[in-house]
Amino acid sequence: MKRALIIGLSAVGGLLALLVLAAVVLAFTLDPNDYRDRIETLVEERTGRELAIEGEIGLSYFPWLGAEVGRARLGNAQGFGPDPFARIEAIDVRVRVLPLLWGEVAVGSTVLRGLEVRLARDEQGRTNWEDLVPEAEPGAPSEPTPEPKGPPAGPMAGLTLGGLEVRDALLVWSDRQAGQEATISDLQLTVGALRPGASFPVDGEFQVRAGPPETSGEVRLEGRAGLSEDGQTLSLEGLTLSTDLAGPGLPGGQLQGQLTATGAYHLGPGRAMIDSARLATAGTELTVTGEATELNRAARFQGRLEAQVTDPKRAGQALGALPLPTSAMAGLAMGGNLSLDAGDGSVTFQEGSLEGPGLEGDLRLQAKELGASGTGRIDLEVVDGKAFVKALGPLLPEGIRGAGLNGAGVEADLRWSQTQDTAALSGLKAALGPARITGDMELRGLTSESPSYRGQLATNAFSPRGLLQEVGLPVPDTSDPDVLQRAKLQVGLSGTPTRLAAKGLTAELDESRLTGSASVATASPLQVGFDLSLNRMDVDRYLPPTPEGNGQATPGTAAAAGAEELPVEPLRGVSVDGKAQAGQLKVQGLRLADVNARLQGSEGRFRLHPFTATLYEGSYRGDVRMDVTGDKPQISMTESLKQVSLGGLLKDLTGRSYVDGQADMDLDLSGDGATVTELLQSLAGEGEIRLRNGAIQGIDIGRALSTGYAALQGNKADADGGEATEFQELRASARLEGGRLLTRSLSLDSQQLGLNGEGALELLTGKLDYKLDAQVKKGAQGLPEALQGLQVPVRLKGTWADPKIQPDIKGALQRALGQKGKEKAGEKLDEEMEKQVPKGLRDKAKDLLNF
Repeated sequence: MKRALIIGLSAVGGLLALLVLAAVVLAFTLDPNDYRDRIETLVEERTGRELAIEGEIGLSYFPWLGAEVGRARLGNAQGFGPDPFARIEAIDVRVRVLPLLWGEVAVGSTVLRGLEVRLARDEQGRTNWEDLVPEAEPGAPSEPTPEPKGPPAGPMAGLTLGGLEVRDALLVWSDRQAGQEATISDLQLTVGALRPGASFPVDGEFQVRAGPPETSGEVRLEGRAGLSEDGQTLSLEGLTLSTDLAGPGLPGGQLQGQLTATGAYHLGPGRAMIDSARLATAGTELTVTGEATELNRAARFQGRLEAQVTDPKRAGQALGALPLPTSAMAGLAMGGNLSLDAGDGSVTFQEGSLEGPGLEGDLRLQAKELGASGTGRIDLEVVDGKAFVKALGPLLPEGIRGAGLNGAGVEADLRWSQTQDTAALSGLKAALGPARITGDMELRGLTSESPSYRGQLATNAFSPRGLLQEVGLPVPDTSDPDVLQRAKLQVGLSGTPTRLAAKGLTAELDESRLTGSASVATASPLQVGFDLSLNRMDVDRYLPPTPEGNGQATPGTAAAAGAEELPVEPLRGVSVDGKAQAGQLKVQGLRLADVNARLQGSEGRFRLHPFTATLYEGSYRGDVRMDVTGDKPQISMTESLKQVSLGGLLKDLTGRSYVDGQADMDLDLSGDGATVTELLQSLAGEGEIRLRNGAIQGIDIGRALSTGYAALQGNKADADGGEATEFQELRASARLEGGRLLTRSLSLDSQQLGLNGEGALELLTGKLDYKLDAQVKKGAQGLPEALQGLQVPVRLKGTWADPKIQPDIKGALQRALGQKGKEKAGEKLDEEMEKQVPKGLRDKAKDLLNF
């Protein structure tokens, strides 16, 4: 036994002596730098890339077997520029010699300094590392991972690592196809001594910059990992990755988060179990659990993803531009089965569920190339309208009834492509009460400076009144309670974030139908365009009912309306070019047809021209200009009416047809003012009206004279006759100034009478005050000879909507009949009228004669 021990010790001693001797000989006889050229040539032959070892190569043999390599670089693939694929300042690796004798590998601390790696993908999708990866033979089946047999002996069994230090590393990723870049710089990483059956610390940090949009910040890694006794399993024991990033592409412009992971990685089969990977950021917590397989080939993952809002206030702030209240974020959650396949880059999210305040829904996603393209579907429904209204109250109309929202929802198919830079919604269906919306929408150039969209929307035929009643919103008070019973919309939309265009517009409301196109651009100035056509519409049916007893505007209401300021500032920032037409239109009682209007203008100067319509058997033509560039808006109008039936117009406008005839009118006006009142008060200009073959309704002056004359003579009056003063022509010229229409030349010509006079109309109040003189013509048919040549004063008072015509018949008769007329016109005239004039005509005559 003693002899065997001596022989063994001698053998070991001899082996050590031989190793020392070999180390001494190698140290003095072998210079690894002599093989530098051979190494560079061999690498270039195998890879087609240039390897340049610029620094010294140093070797150590005992008690460490080690190598230290100085500066070196490896060239890039062809077509990826002059920068090297990889570069290193220095690397130092050492292994203890003696433990190798009994099958143990003890690696000392490995130090890596100044590592630079540049990864890239070109416009065709080719990467700069694919030529370094051996290609599999076509059709060759992948070898399954063999199941371990017997006691485990993994690649890490018997291995001890003294630690790893990475200093000042740089990793660059450039994707020309997607137009994206990312850089990890100042990478510092320290890994503690790794021994089977023990845990070790991990600590690192680096700076990151990516974009567009540009994102930058700091990332830190810390925690512990462990290696099993058999060396087959690497475990994560609460490893934490913390981020502090900022950039315009991040929610709220900033992202602070923490990822904590626990799990295990089985080195042999390349399988990992994720017990929990939890990311907490922006008031939201995401949790992933599952299993990853084939990590040593094309990795796959099967598991579950859960997301939940934990801090509604922070989550709401992170959304930035979306003004969601904190209450709307509370309780938001999502969950579903998640699978990934690195082989084809596919990502699948199935059986996904969405929950929120009063909301439930389903979500399904299928993506390729790790989300670069894919499809999906979303389906949301309001299941508790009261909770939904409570959560989103500030965003909803006041008074909306939650119960009326039950069943409301939206569903759509999703599609996106990073390479084509597009996203789309198809099969869109939305429901709210009786209303249903369908449509499609496509977005292009999502990452470009000017993304665009196009699509179409349509609704079913629904009742707006019924919809408002169902959701509890107030129904507008309309003159006609039978309106708002049917609506329908169809429109094609297109544009950019700064422009919206609507084409193929068809909007129906009750019996009205609007078609055409419109556009709005938010450039400076705001640009508005339209080309619209309306078949017919009775606007009055949709206006609030007129208060009882107030059929026409009073002076007070007119003044109140006039006090409203004109929208000067908005008009200064608008450029408009549009035209509109209407087949039939009723506004404020007026009935118009074949309406055509063109509105143009910019920089505060606008013109409505041509502006034409047919109305009441005649036509209207106008030219209106407005200038709001100065301190006060200025307006000028040139308007013309031709062959208009004035009786029908007045009947519809005021409810009374007090003057009839075929009217021609010309007006040329201008004024300025900051309010409607100021504008009306400042209007000035000239006007002329011509009325042919007409009548002043409500009084026949000739008939009144005949009746009064007969009564004074003691004769019985003829009860037959009309209640209008007919005329062949009425002419008036007027001037507008100070808010008053001054008529200095008014003349009327009929078979019995001639009339002249003057007066004024106040535009704001509508008050009339005209003094006229009617003269009985000589030879006037139907009138006594004694009355021929008689002057009859006429006073016109009241308002333009309700005029009071007061001819002084009594005074005229007194002048015609002298003393007898005065007596009769006194106490006896009333008695004679009672006897001889029928009651209906007698009452009218007494009013006219001022008795």
